[in-house]
Amino acid sequence: MGFIKDAYQKTLRTLATTHAEIYFMAGLTAATAGFFSHIHELQRAQSRPLAFSELSQMVYDAEKSGDKLSDDSYFYAASNDWYMKNAEAYNHSFASGIDQAESFQHELTNKWFGDGHKYSTPKLAEEVSRHIGPIIKRYKSFLGAQSTVESLEEVASESWYYHTIDHYHTETHTETVSDGDGKSHTETTTEEVYDNTTHYFDYHPQEGKLAVDLSHKVLLEVPMDVDPIKLTKAKMTNADGEDAAYRSRKSLGEDVKKLDYLMISGIWEKAAVTKSLIPQIINQRNNNLPAAMLRWQQYEPNAHSDSYTTSWRVDSGPDDYRAAKELQRTISSFSHDLAHLRKVVIDTPLALQRTTEMINDFVHAQKSDKNFHKLSEKILDNSSEIYSILFPEGVDTQTYRLTMVALWTLAGLATGAGIGATCDYLTDKYGTYGKLGLLKEASFEDGQLRFRHRARASDY
Repeated sequence: MGFIKDAYQKTLRTLATTHAEIYFMAGLTAATAGFFSHIHELQRAQSRPLAFSELSQMVYDAEKSGDKLSDDSYFYAASNDWYMKNAEAYNHSFASGIDQAESFQHELTNKWFGDGHKYSTPKLAEEVSRHIGPIIKRYKSFLGAQSTVESLEEVASESWYYHTIDHYHTETHTETVSDGDGKSHTETTTEEVYDNTTHYFDYHPQEGKLAVDLSHKVLLEVPMDVDPIKLTKAKMTNADGEDAAYRSRKSLGEDVKKLDYLMISGIWEKAAVTKSLIPQIINQRNNNLPAAMLRWQQYEPNAHSDSYTTSWRVDSGPDDYRAAKELQRTISSFSHDLAHLRKVVIDTPLALQRTTEMINDFVHAQKSDKNFHKLSEKILDNSSEIYSILFPEGVDTQTYRLTMVALWTLAGLATGAGIGATCDYLTDKYGTYGKLGLLKEASFEDGQLRFRHRARASDY
């Protein structure tokens, strides 16, 4: 057992002669805080906040007032509730105590066949499919102009080619180096020193002229305005929707004493992506694009290649080059928004239908199927992605918060370092290890390595 005693004494000696307490406590508390925070976030990840739109109530309100619910309202409310049903099935799948994927299948089966509600999962998918058609027709001109916009972006990019050549000169340095025995020798070294940079701006007139022509074509193809989006929220909430909102938020540890259920049921309306995307596209069409196009149209007739030398490596270029680059950046932003619109009204509804078919396959699958658990995960991942595209500012679809784990770990690190520093200071000041009789030596042999404090005879 002698080696254990030696190791014990060596550890105490290390604690007495170094700052090991600080590192030890910092590491211990950081690991502990990070671990328990991770466990807490895993438990949070078993629940998603729910916010049903109360679609049945919306239809009732519209019929009562002699009005008709808009295609926008149907599309977004049905898409919202389609995700919420899948998320609710996921939340409930952890409560049964059986295999989570098997329980998820059971819950999705209930949703598939209605679960006592008017709108089942396939019925909601049907509403999405039925009402997206008129929406696509409304934005047909925007979607049809995408190819022209992409062509303009390409030729604007290719109208100029910017490249540089850096220039250097060689400097020679000679120095005398001592050999250590009273003699010396000289050493010569060379160094490449930066002088300046020549900037070349090569203009391609064919692409530059085509950019002007395509600019006019874009403005002709993209309308200056479009019928506004019409969204109608429910005027009241019902018990089932309130209960779902309450339970899901309680599971996440939120304060549920004063929930505004009407506000929760209207989250979809506030977060609907085209509500902000379409005004943004119209603003670019009527303001940013014409300004950038006009500027390039003014510079294009006299645009030419150029080169010059500066004492800096990167340059913004001559005015005609900058005008073309401004057009490229503006049209690139516009193209991105049009692609986003296509993703919202064409790609995402198709993804919703495919995922609904996937749910149907999962509902009728056997647990023994090799892809059973993967299908379960895929359904939830697809549902979350679809919701996030349609409602980027909607409820949180990812309840595991990695940032919280990182913050708690850092807090544990700081707290542990503080505790360790205090322990280090006190043991150093009062010779604690020696006073307790735990450390038998006050210094190492030959006085080569000493403790930070001098042990006194009275301490022992």
